Amino acid sequence: MNGLSSRPQPTSCAIESLEARRLLAMNWGPYPQLIDQDKAVADFPNITGKGVNIAIIDSGIDFNHPKLQGKIWTNPGEIAHDGKDNDGDGLIDNTNGWDYYRGDNFPNDENSHGTQMAGIIAAWPFRGLDGFDYQGIAPDAKVIPFKVADPTGSQYDIGFCQRIERALRWIEANHERYNISIVNMSIRVKEADFRKTFADEVRRLNQAGVLMIASAGHYGNSTQLEWPAADPNVYSAGMVNERDQIPPEEQRGPELDILGPGSNIPILHKGSSYLISGEATSYPTPFIAGAAALVKQIMPNATGAQIMDVLKDSGMPIHDPGGLTYPRIDLDDAIRLAIKRHGSPDPDPDPDPDPTPTPTKKQTPFKGSPFNINSRIEAENFDNGGEGISFHDTSHRKRKLYRSTPVELRASKDTGAGYYVDLTRRGEWLEYTVRITAAGKYNLQSRVQSAGSGGSFHVEFDGADKTGAINIADSGRQARWKTITTRGLSLAAGRHVMRVFFDSVTSKRIAGHFNWFKLIKT
Repeated sequence: MNGLSSRPQPTSCAIESLEARRLLAMNWGPYPQLIDQDKAVADFPNITGKGVNIAIIDSGIDFNHPKLQGKIWTNPGEIAHDGKDNDGDGLIDNTNGWDYYRGDNFPNDENSHGTQMAGIIAAWPFRGLDGFDYQGIAPDAKVIPFKVADPTGSQYDIGFCQRIERALRWIEANHERYNISIVNMSIRVKEADFRKTFADEVRRLNQAGVLMIASAGHYGNSTQLEWPAADPNVYSAGMVNERDQIPPEEQRGPELDILGPGSNIPILHKGSSYLISGEATSYPTPFIAGAAALVKQIMPNATGAQIMDVLKDSGMPIHDPGGLTYPRIDLDDAIRLAIKRHGSPDPDPDPDPDPTPTPTKKQTPFKGSPFNINSRIEAENFDNGGEGISFHDTSHRKRKLYRSTPVELRASKDTGAGYYVDLTRRGEWLEYTVRITAAGKYNLQSRVQSAGSGGSFHVEFDGADKTGAINIADSGRQARWKTITTRGLSLAAGRHVMRVFFDSVTSKRIAGHFNWFKLIKT
Protein backbone atom coordinates (compact mmCIF):
# COMPACT_ATOMS: atom_id res chain seq x y z
CA MET A 1 0.00 0.00 0.00
CA ASN A 2 1.36 3.41 -0.94
CA GLY A 3 1.34 6.10 1.72
CA LEU A 4 0.24 8.86 -0.63
CA SER A 5 -3.17 8.34 -2.17
CA SER A 6 -1.75 8.61 -5.69
CA ARG A 7 1.50 8.75 -7.58
CA PRO A 8 2.10 11.38 -10.32
CA GLN A 9 0.92 10.04 -13.70
CA PRO A 10 2.14 12.57 -16.30
CA THR A 11 0.92 12.48 -19.85
CA SER A 12 3.26 15.27 -20.93
CA CYS A 13 5.51 17.93 -19.46
CA ALA A 14 6.67 21.46 -20.34
CA ILE A 15 8.67 24.32 -18.86
CA GLU A 16 7.14 27.77 -18.59
CA SER A 17 9.43 30.82 -18.73
CA LEU A 18 10.19 32.23 -15.29
CA GLU A 19 9.46 35.69 -16.72
CA ALA A 20 5.84 34.84 -17.56
CA ARG A 21 3.61 37.57 -16.16
CA ARG A 22 0.42 37.02 -14.20
CA LEU A 23 -2.45 36.48 -16.63
CA LEU A 24 -4.92 39.34 -16.60
CA ALA A 25 -7.57 37.87 -18.91
CA MET A 26 -8.09 34.23 -18.00
CA ASN A 27 -8.94 31.73 -20.73
CA TRP A 28 -10.41 29.34 -18.18
CA GLY A 29 -9.98 25.61 -18.65
CA PRO A 30 -12.75 22.99 -18.44
CA TYR A 31 -12.43 22.19 -14.75
CA PRO A 32 -12.63 25.82 -13.56
CA GLN A 33 -15.78 26.14 -15.66
CA LEU A 34 -17.17 22.87 -14.32
CA ILE A 35 -16.94 24.04 -10.69
CA ASP A 36 -17.76 27.70 -11.53
CA GLN A 37 -14.35 29.00 -10.53
CA ASP A 38 -14.47 31.39 -13.48
CA LYS A 39 -17.76 32.85 -12.26
CA ALA A 40 -16.57 33.04 -8.65
CA VAL A 41 -13.44 35.00 -9.62
CA ALA A 42 -15.50 37.38 -11.76
CA ASP A 43 -18.33 37.84 -9.24
CA PHE A 44 -16.28 37.89 -6.03
CA PRO A 45 -12.72 39.07 -6.77
CA ASN A 46 -12.06 39.74 -3.06
CA ILE A 47 -12.87 36.19 -1.96
CA THR A 48 -9.48 34.54 -2.33
CA GLY A 49 -8.91 32.65 0.92
CA LYS A 50 -7.11 35.61 2.44
CA GLY A 51 -6.23 35.09 6.09
CA VAL A 52 -6.72 31.29 5.98
CA ASN A 53 -3.86 28.86 6.73
CA ILE A 54 -4.04 25.31 5.36
CA ALA A 55 -1.81 22.49 6.59
CA ILE A 56 -0.77 19.99 3.90
CA ILE A 57 0.34 16.62 5.28
CA ASP A 58 2.13 15.10 2.31
CA SER A 59 5.56 15.00 0.66
CA GLY A 60 6.53 18.64 1.26
CA ILE A 61 6.57 21.52 -1.23
CA ASP A 62 8.95 22.61 -3.96
CA PHE A 63 10.07 25.93 -2.48
CA ASN A 64 11.67 26.64 -5.87
CA HIS A 65 8.49 26.62 -7.97
CA PRO A 66 7.71 30.11 -9.33
CA LYS A 67 3.95 29.59 -9.02
CA LEU A 68 4.20 28.97 -5.28
CA GLN A 69 6.35 31.96 -4.36
CA GLY A 70 4.70 33.91 -1.55
CA LYS A 71 2.17 31.13 -0.97
CA ILE A 72 3.99 29.30 1.83
CA TRP A 73 3.26 30.21 5.43
CA THR A 74 5.95 31.93 7.48
CA ASN A 75 5.97 31.25 11.22
CA PRO A 76 5.59 34.66 12.93
CA GLY A 77 6.88 33.26 16.22
CA GLU A 78 10.18 31.94 14.92
CA ILE A 79 13.43 33.78 14.12
CA ALA A 80 15.06 32.14 11.12
CA HIS A 81 18.41 30.39 11.48
CA ASP A 82 19.21 31.37 15.06
CA GLY A 83 19.23 27.76 16.23
CA LYS A 84 16.57 28.39 18.89
CA ASP A 85 12.99 27.32 19.48
CA ASN A 86 11.71 30.89 19.73
CA ASP A 87 8.00 30.08 19.87
CA GLY A 88 8.40 27.14 22.26
CA ASP A 89 6.64 24.65 19.98
CA GLY A 90 9.33 21.98 20.29
CA LEU A 91 10.81 22.62 16.82
CA ILE A 92 13.90 24.71 16.06
CA ASP A 93 13.82 27.23 13.20
CA ASN A 94 10.56 25.86 11.77
CA THR A 95 9.88 29.00 9.79
CA ASN A 96 8.00 27.28 6.91
CA GLY A 97 6.66 23.98 8.20
CA TRP A 98 8.56 20.81 9.11
CA ASP A 99 10.09 17.70 7.55
CA TYR A 100 9.02 14.77 9.73
CA TYR A 101 10.70 12.29 7.37
CA ARG A 102 14.21 13.73 7.65
CA GLY A 103 13.66 15.52 10.95
CA ASP A 104 14.59 19.05 9.91
CA ASN A 105 13.06 22.43 9.13
CA PHE A 106 13.16 22.16 5.32
CA PRO A 107 10.15 20.15 4.02
CA ASN A 108 11.34 20.18 0.42
CA ASP A 109 9.32 18.03 -1.98
CA GLU A 110 11.25 15.13 -3.52
CA ASN A 111 8.47 13.52 -5.58
CA SER A 112 6.08 16.38 -6.51
CA HIS A 113 2.91 15.05 -4.83
CA GLY A 114 2.77 17.76 -2.16
CA THR A 115 3.65 20.44 -4.73
CA GLN A 116 0.67 19.32 -6.80
CA MET A 117 -1.65 19.60 -3.79
CA ALA A 118 -0.33 23.06 -2.89
CA GLY A 119 -0.74 24.25 -6.48
CA ILE A 120 -4.39 23.20 -6.68
CA ILE A 121 -5.03 25.11 -3.47
CA ALA A 122 -3.07 28.32 -3.99
CA ALA A 123 -0.97 28.56 -7.21
CA TRP A 124 -0.47 31.77 -9.11
CA PRO A 125 -2.16 31.73 -12.57
CA PHE A 126 -0.47 29.43 -15.08
CA ARG A 127 -1.02 28.13 -18.59
CA GLY A 128 -1.82 24.42 -18.59
CA LEU A 129 -0.53 21.97 -21.16
CA ASP A 130 -4.02 21.92 -22.66
CA GLY A 131 -3.67 25.59 -23.62
CA PHE A 132 -6.12 26.89 -21.00
CA ASP A 133 -5.46 29.02 -17.91
CA TYR A 134 -5.66 27.88 -14.30
CA GLN A 135 -4.97 29.20 -10.82
CA GLY A 136 -5.29 27.97 -7.27
CA ILE A 137 -8.78 27.78 -5.81
CA ALA A 138 -7.77 30.04 -2.88
CA PRO A 139 -4.77 32.00 -4.20
CA ASP A 140 -4.39 34.18 -1.11
CA ALA A 141 -4.48 31.33 1.40
CA LYS A 142 -1.19 30.23 2.93
CA VAL A 143 -0.12 26.59 2.87
CA ILE A 144 1.93 24.95 5.62
CA PRO A 145 3.90 21.91 4.43
CA PHE A 146 4.39 18.94 6.75
CA LYS A 147 6.52 16.33 5.04
CA VAL A 148 5.75 12.74 6.06
CA ALA A 149 6.41 10.77 2.85
CA ASP A 150 9.62 9.17 1.65
CA PRO A 151 11.34 10.54 -1.50
CA THR A 152 9.42 8.17 -3.80
CA GLY A 153 6.05 8.57 -2.09
CA SER A 154 5.54 4.81 -2.35
CA GLN A 155 6.94 3.33 0.86
CA TYR A 156 4.40 2.41 3.51
CA ASP A 157 4.94 1.20 7.08
CA ILE A 158 3.83 2.12 10.57
CA GLY A 159 6.49 4.84 10.59
CA PHE A 160 4.54 6.72 7.93
CA CYS A 161 1.51 6.81 10.26
CA GLN A 162 3.67 7.86 13.19
CA ARG A 163 4.99 10.81 11.21
CA ILE A 164 1.43 11.84 10.40
CA GLU A 165 0.64 11.57 14.09
CA ARG A 166 3.51 13.90 15.02
CA ALA A 167 2.40 16.45 12.42
CA LEU A 168 -1.18 16.38 13.71
CA ARG A 169 0.01 16.73 17.30
CA TRP A 170 1.86 19.92 16.33
CA ILE A 171 -1.28 21.21 14.57
CA GLU A 172 -3.39 20.31 17.59
CA ALA A 173 -1.07 22.27 19.89
CA ASN A 174 -0.73 25.29 17.60
CA HIS A 175 -3.81 25.63 15.41
CA GLU A 176 -5.34 28.41 17.52
CA ARG A 177 -2.24 30.52 17.83
CA TYR A 178 -1.35 30.16 14.12
CA ASN A 179 -4.92 30.19 12.77
CA ILE A 180 -4.77 26.77 11.09
CA SER A 181 -8.35 25.90 10.20
CA ILE A 182 -8.01 23.29 7.40
CA VAL A 183 -5.88 20.16 7.03
CA ASN A 184 -5.39 18.54 3.59
CA MET A 185 -4.53 14.82 3.74
CA SER A 186 -4.24 13.26 0.28
CA ILE A 187 -3.05 10.06 1.91
CA ARG A 188 -4.24 6.55 2.72
CA VAL A 189 -3.25 4.18 5.51
CA LYS A 190 -4.35 0.84 6.92
CA GLU A 191 -7.24 1.01 9.38
CA ALA A 192 -5.35 -0.86 12.10
CA ASP A 193 -2.36 1.49 11.81
CA PHE A 194 -4.66 4.52 11.84
CA ARG A 195 -6.28 3.38 15.08
CA LYS A 196 -2.88 2.72 16.67
CA THR A 197 -1.50 6.14 15.79
CA PHE A 198 -3.36 9.31 14.78
CA ALA A 199 -7.03 8.43 15.32
CA ASP A 200 -7.05 10.32 18.64
CA GLU A 201 -5.52 13.42 17.07
CA VAL A 202 -8.13 13.67 14.30
CA ARG A 203 -10.92 13.19 16.82
CA ARG A 204 -9.66 16.03 19.01
CA LEU A 205 -8.99 18.34 16.06
CA ASN A 206 -12.48 17.72 14.73
CA GLN A 207 -13.91 18.55 18.14
CA ALA A 208 -11.86 21.77 18.10
CA GLY A 209 -13.51 22.79 14.81
CA VAL A 210 -10.58 22.14 12.46
CA LEU A 211 -11.71 20.86 9.05
CA MET A 212 -9.81 17.75 7.94
CA ILE A 213 -10.34 16.51 4.40
CA ALA A 214 -8.85 13.25 3.07
CA SER A 215 -8.95 11.16 -0.10
CA ALA A 216 -11.76 8.62 -0.30
CA GLY A 217 -9.75 6.28 -2.57
CA HIS A 218 -9.88 5.16 -6.20
CA TYR A 219 -9.11 1.46 -5.94
CA GLY A 220 -12.44 -0.04 -6.98
CA ASN A 221 -16.14 0.42 -6.41
CA SER A 222 -16.35 -0.38 -2.72
CA THR A 223 -18.60 0.65 0.15
CA GLN A 224 -15.48 0.98 2.32
CA LEU A 225 -13.52 4.20 1.95
CA GLU A 226 -9.80 4.47 2.56
CA TRP A 227 -8.52 5.56 5.97
CA PRO A 228 -8.39 8.20 7.36
CA ALA A 229 -11.22 9.36 5.04
CA ALA A 230 -13.44 6.59 6.42
CA ASP A 231 -13.20 7.99 9.95
CA PRO A 232 -16.27 10.07 10.92
CA ASN A 233 -14.00 12.85 12.22
CA VAL A 234 -12.53 13.36 8.73
CA TYR A 235 -14.43 14.55 5.64
CA SER A 236 -13.97 12.35 2.58
CA ALA A 237 -13.25 13.64 -0.92
CA GLY A 238 -14.32 11.71 -4.01
CA MET A 239 -13.86 12.54 -7.68
CA VAL A 240 -15.69 13.35 -10.86
CA ASN A 241 -14.17 13.22 -14.33
CA GLU A 242 -14.33 15.79 -17.13
CA ARG A 243 -17.91 14.69 -17.93
CA ASP A 244 -18.97 15.41 -14.33
CA GLN A 245 -19.45 11.70 -13.69
CA ILE A 246 -18.20 9.49 -10.89
CA PRO A 247 -15.72 7.04 -12.45
CA PRO A 248 -16.05 3.32 -11.71
CA GLU A 249 -12.77 3.28 -9.75
CA GLU A 250 -14.08 5.71 -7.12
CA GLN A 251 -14.61 4.16 -3.71
CA ARG A 252 -18.00 5.22 -2.47
CA GLY A 253 -20.83 4.61 -0.10
CA PRO A 254 -22.96 6.60 2.35
CA GLU A 255 -19.77 7.79 4.12
CA LEU A 256 -18.57 9.69 1.03
CA ASP A 257 -19.05 13.40 1.75
CA ILE A 258 -18.30 15.49 -1.32
CA LEU A 259 -16.87 15.42 -4.85
CA GLY A 260 -14.33 17.43 -6.82
CA PRO A 261 -12.32 17.15 -10.05
CA GLY A 262 -10.08 14.07 -10.08
CA SER A 263 -8.56 13.20 -13.47
CA ASN A 264 -6.51 14.92 -16.17
CA ILE A 265 -5.93 17.93 -13.91
CA PRO A 266 -3.33 20.53 -15.03
CA ILE A 267 -0.99 20.61 -12.03
CA LEU A 268 2.34 22.03 -10.88
CA HIS A 269 5.37 19.77 -10.92
CA LYS A 270 8.61 20.27 -9.01
CA GLY A 271 11.32 22.06 -10.93
CA SER A 272 9.22 24.93 -12.34
CA SER A 273 7.28 22.65 -14.67
CA TYR A 274 3.74 21.34 -15.14
CA LEU A 275 1.93 18.04 -15.73
CA ILE A 276 -1.44 16.64 -16.67
CA SER A 277 -2.45 14.36 -13.81
CA GLY A 278 -3.67 10.81 -13.90
CA GLU A 279 -6.91 9.81 -12.18
CA ALA A 280 -6.86 9.82 -8.37
CA THR A 281 -8.71 11.13 -5.33
CA SER A 282 -5.54 12.93 -4.31
CA TYR A 283 -6.75 15.74 -6.56
CA PRO A 284 -10.31 16.51 -5.39
CA THR A 285 -9.00 16.75 -1.82
CA PRO A 286 -7.11 20.07 -2.35
CA PHE A 287 -9.94 21.36 -4.57
CA ILE A 288 -12.26 20.96 -1.58
CA ALA A 289 -9.68 22.32 0.88
CA GLY A 290 -9.34 25.44 -1.30
CA ALA A 291 -13.12 25.81 -1.53
CA ALA A 292 -13.29 25.54 2.26
CA ALA A 293 -10.76 28.39 2.54
CA LEU A 294 -13.03 30.66 0.49
CA VAL A 295 -15.94 29.91 2.83
CA LYS A 296 -13.72 30.35 5.90
CA GLN A 297 -12.73 33.83 4.72
CA ILE A 298 -16.39 34.79 4.62
CA MET A 299 -17.30 32.97 7.86
CA PRO A 300 -14.15 33.34 9.98
CA ASN A 301 -15.74 31.85 13.10
CA ALA A 302 -17.23 28.84 11.33
CA THR A 303 -16.30 25.32 12.43
CA GLY A 304 -15.24 22.64 10.00
CA ALA A 305 -18.73 21.17 10.11
CA GLN A 306 -20.33 24.53 9.29
CA ILE A 307 -17.94 25.07 6.38
CA MET A 308 -18.70 21.62 5.01
CA ASP A 309 -22.43 22.25 5.35
CA VAL A 310 -22.06 25.26 3.05
CA LEU A 311 -20.06 23.28 0.49
CA LYS A 312 -22.52 20.40 0.53
CA ASP A 313 -25.68 22.52 0.48
CA SER A 314 -24.40 24.63 -2.43
CA GLY A 315 -22.94 21.69 -4.37
CA MET A 316 -24.21 20.30 -7.65
CA PRO A 317 -25.98 16.94 -7.05
CA ILE A 318 -24.21 14.14 -8.93
CA HIS A 319 -26.22 10.92 -9.16
CA ASP A 320 -24.32 7.65 -8.91
CA PRO A 321 -25.78 4.72 -10.88
CA GLY A 322 -25.40 2.71 -7.68
CA GLY A 323 -28.27 4.69 -6.21
CA LEU A 324 -26.73 7.47 -4.08
CA THR A 325 -26.35 11.17 -4.89
CA TYR A 326 -23.35 13.24 -3.78
CA PRO A 327 -22.69 17.01 -3.89
CA ARG A 328 -19.92 18.26 -6.21
CA ILE A 329 -18.37 21.59 -5.24
CA ASP A 330 -19.61 24.76 -6.95
CA LEU A 331 -17.45 27.71 -5.94
CA ASP A 332 -19.72 30.52 -7.05
CA ASP A 333 -22.77 29.04 -5.31
CA ALA A 334 -20.72 28.22 -2.20
CA ILE A 335 -19.59 31.83 -1.86
CA ARG A 336 -23.15 33.10 -2.34
CA LEU A 337 -24.50 30.73 0.29
CA ALA A 338 -21.73 31.59 2.75
CA ILE A 339 -22.46 35.31 2.31
CA LYS A 340 -26.16 34.64 2.85
CA ARG A 341 -25.54 32.71 6.05
CA HIS A 342 -22.91 35.13 7.30
CA GLY A 343 -25.06 38.16 6.52
CA SER A 344 -22.42 40.27 4.78
CA PRO A 345 -22.56 41.21 1.08
CA ASP A 346 -18.85 41.96 0.78
CA PRO A 347 -16.83 39.97 3.31
CA ASP A 348 -13.16 40.91 3.55
CA PRO A 349 -10.95 40.06 6.54
CA ASP A 350 -8.74 43.10 5.93
CA PRO A 351 -9.94 45.72 8.46
CA ASP A 352 -8.16 48.54 6.66
CA PRO A 353 -8.20 47.82 2.93
CA ASP A 354 -5.98 49.92 0.71
CA PRO A 355 -8.07 51.35 -2.15
CA THR A 356 -4.94 51.89 -4.23
CA PRO A 357 -4.00 48.73 -6.12
CA THR A 358 -0.46 47.53 -5.48
CA PRO A 359 1.54 47.49 -8.71
CA THR A 360 2.86 44.09 -9.74
CA LYS A 361 6.63 43.94 -9.22
CA LYS A 362 8.61 42.95 -12.28
CA GLN A 363 11.96 41.23 -12.52
CA THR A 364 14.63 43.35 -14.20
CA PRO A 365 18.44 43.21 -14.40
CA PHE A 366 20.04 45.00 -11.45
CA LYS A 367 22.01 47.44 -13.59
CA GLY A 368 19.50 47.66 -16.41
CA SER A 369 21.11 45.24 -18.88
CA PRO A 370 21.52 41.46 -18.81
CA PHE A 371 24.92 39.95 -18.06
CA ASN A 372 26.82 38.85 -21.17
CA ILE A 373 29.02 35.80 -21.48
CA ASN A 374 32.70 36.23 -20.54
CA SER A 375 31.75 39.03 -18.12
CA ARG A 376 31.66 38.28 -14.41
CA ILE A 377 28.20 37.87 -12.92
CA GLU A 378 28.75 39.46 -9.53
CA ALA A 379 26.77 37.52 -6.94
CA GLU A 380 25.60 40.70 -5.19
CA ASN A 381 24.10 42.02 -8.47
CA PHE A 382 21.11 39.67 -8.55
CA ASP A 383 18.03 40.98 -10.36
CA ASN A 384 15.59 43.58 -9.07
CA GLY A 385 12.09 42.42 -8.16
CA GLY A 386 12.19 41.42 -4.52
CA GLU A 387 11.34 38.39 -2.41
CA GLY A 388 9.90 35.49 -4.37
CA ILE A 389 10.52 37.24 -7.70
CA SER A 390 14.27 37.71 -8.12
CA PHE A 391 15.44 36.00 -4.93
CA HIS A 392 14.24 33.95 -1.99
CA ASP A 393 15.77 34.73 1.39
CA THR A 394 14.42 33.30 4.63
CA SER A 395 15.85 35.89 7.01
CA HIS A 396 13.38 38.67 6.01
CA ARG A 397 15.65 41.27 7.63
CA LYS A 398 16.44 44.15 5.29
CA ARG A 399 20.00 45.46 5.34
CA LYS A 400 21.65 48.40 3.60
CA LEU A 401 25.14 47.48 2.48
CA TYR A 402 25.64 48.23 -1.22
CA ARG A 403 21.88 47.74 -1.81
CA SER A 404 18.77 47.52 0.36
CA THR A 405 17.95 43.81 0.58
CA PRO A 406 17.43 41.01 3.10
CA VAL A 407 20.11 39.02 1.23
CA GLU A 408 23.24 39.11 3.41
CA LEU A 409 26.09 40.99 1.67
CA ARG A 410 29.63 41.46 2.94
CA ALA A 411 32.63 43.44 1.72
CA SER A 412 35.06 41.11 -0.06
CA LYS A 413 38.81 40.78 0.44
CA ASP A 414 39.05 38.48 -2.54
CA THR A 415 40.83 39.57 -5.71
CA GLY A 416 38.80 42.37 -7.25
CA ALA A 417 37.26 43.32 -3.88
CA GLY A 418 33.59 44.37 -4.17
CA TYR A 419 31.02 42.37 -2.22
CA TYR A 420 29.94 38.77 -1.81
CA VAL A 421 26.75 36.97 -0.79
CA ASP A 422 27.02 35.50 2.71
CA LEU A 423 24.96 33.12 4.87
CA THR A 424 23.17 31.26 2.08
CA ARG A 425 20.62 28.81 3.51
CA ARG A 426 19.17 25.63 2.10
CA GLY A 427 16.18 26.39 -0.12
CA GLU A 428 17.19 30.00 -0.82
CA TRP A 429 18.02 31.21 -4.34
CA LEU A 430 19.19 34.17 -6.42
CA GLU A 431 18.39 35.02 -10.05
CA TYR A 432 20.35 36.84 -12.74
CA THR A 433 19.21 37.84 -16.22
CA VAL A 434 21.84 36.83 -18.79
CA ARG A 435 22.14 37.06 -22.56
CA ILE A 436 23.66 34.18 -24.52
CA THR A 437 24.90 35.43 -27.88
CA ALA A 438 25.40 32.03 -29.52
CA ALA A 439 23.98 28.59 -28.78
CA GLY A 440 26.48 25.96 -27.73
CA LYS A 441 28.38 24.44 -24.83
CA TYR A 442 29.49 26.64 -21.96
CA ASN A 443 31.61 26.21 -18.86
CA LEU A 444 30.40 27.83 -15.64
CA GLN A 445 32.95 29.23 -13.20
CA SER A 446 31.78 29.82 -9.61
CA ARG A 447 33.92 31.76 -7.13
CA VAL A 448 33.04 30.30 -3.72
CA GLN A 449 34.16 29.81 -0.15
CA SER A 450 32.89 27.55 2.63
CA ALA A 451 33.56 27.20 6.36
CA GLY A 452 33.16 23.44 6.55
CA SER A 453 32.17 20.69 4.15
CA GLY A 454 28.75 19.57 2.97
CA GLY A 455 27.51 22.71 1.23
CA SER A 456 26.21 22.44 -2.33
CA PHE A 457 24.25 24.36 -4.94
CA HIS A 458 23.01 23.97 -8.50
CA VAL A 459 22.35 26.38 -11.35
CA GLU A 460 19.20 26.52 -13.46
CA PHE A 461 18.39 28.31 -16.70
CA ASP A 462 14.70 29.13 -17.18
CA GLY A 463 13.77 26.50 -14.60
CA ALA A 464 15.88 23.65 -16.01
CA ASP A 465 18.74 22.31 -13.88
CA LYS A 466 21.86 22.59 -16.05
CA THR A 467 24.60 21.64 -13.58
CA GLY A 468 23.35 19.11 -11.06
CA ALA A 469 24.72 19.38 -7.52
CA ILE A 470 27.95 21.39 -7.24
CA ASN A 471 29.76 20.55 -4.00
CA ILE A 472 31.77 23.21 -2.17
CA ALA A 473 34.92 21.98 -0.45
CA ASP A 474 35.98 23.24 2.97
CA SER A 475 38.04 26.41 2.51
CA GLY A 476 40.02 25.71 5.69
CA ARG A 477 41.24 28.12 8.33
CA GLN A 478 42.68 30.48 5.73
CA ALA A 479 39.18 30.88 4.25
CA ARG A 480 40.60 30.96 0.75
CA TRP A 481 38.32 31.65 -2.20
CA LYS A 482 38.20 28.89 -4.83
CA THR A 483 36.96 28.83 -8.40
CA ILE A 484 34.90 25.76 -9.30
CA THR A 485 34.47 24.98 -13.01
CA THR A 486 31.39 23.07 -14.17
CA ARG A 487 31.72 21.97 -17.77
CA GLY A 488 29.40 21.31 -20.68
CA LEU A 489 26.28 23.41 -20.08
CA SER A 490 24.13 23.35 -23.24
CA LEU A 491 22.57 26.80 -23.62
CA ALA A 492 20.42 28.30 -26.36
CA ALA A 493 20.96 31.78 -27.72
CA GLY A 494 18.84 34.57 -26.27
CA ARG A 495 17.85 36.09 -22.95
CA HIS A 496 17.61 33.74 -19.98
CA VAL A 497 17.08 33.79 -16.24
CA MET A 498 19.88 32.04 -14.37
CA ARG A 499 18.92 30.82 -10.90
CA VAL A 500 21.52 29.81 -8.29
CA PHE A 501 19.75 27.47 -5.86
CA PHE A 502 21.34 26.51 -2.53
CA ASP A 503 20.75 22.81 -1.84
CA SER A 504 22.64 21.61 1.23
CA VAL A 505 24.51 23.22 4.09
CA THR A 506 27.50 22.63 6.33
CA SER A 507 27.42 22.05 10.08
CA LYS A 508 27.32 25.84 10.39
CA ARG A 509 23.95 25.83 8.54
CA ILE A 510 25.13 27.67 5.44
CA ALA A 511 25.71 26.46 1.88
CA GLY A 512 28.67 28.78 1.39
CA HIS A 513 29.76 32.27 0.37
CA PHE A 514 29.50 33.39 -3.28
CA ASN A 515 31.55 36.11 -4.96
CA TRP A 516 30.89 35.77 -8.70
CA PHE A 517 29.99 33.48 -11.60
CA LYS A 518 31.18 33.44 -15.20
CA LEU A 519 30.01 31.70 -18.38
CA ILE A 520 32.70 30.85 -20.94
CA LYS A 521 31.88 29.38 -24.36
CA THR A 522 33.89 26.26 -25.14
